[in-house]
Amino acid sequence: MTLHHTLVQVTGDLDDESLRAVQGLYPWRHVTRCASEIIVWPLGTLWVSHQPTAVVLRGRFDARDVNAVQAMHPGRTVSRDGDQITVWPAHPAGTGRPAASETGAR
Repeated sequence: MTLHHTLVQVTGDLDDESLRAVQGLYPWRHVTRCASEIIVWPLGTLWVSHQPTAVVLRGRFDARDVNAVQAMHPGRTVSRDGDQITVWPAHPAGTGRPAASETGAR
């Protein structure tokens, strides 16, 4: 388990029962499971969307929340625009831009 400000990240062999257990510990928080991690998102989170290569959060955030999300996604670009935090797709090494498969280009 890792704690970044008010964000909690649990990794391991996790299933839906594990998700329900964590949701029971944090009934007032937004909790999601994606693959082998469960995330208790920052306190102000109202909505989360896990895209194939990105994550989008909406809610009331401050700079500490953005820093917590960035700490959870090292090497990825994290931006905040008003009430939205976006974790952008990882860039192929050395290009500084998304791969064609992430942009829909062929």
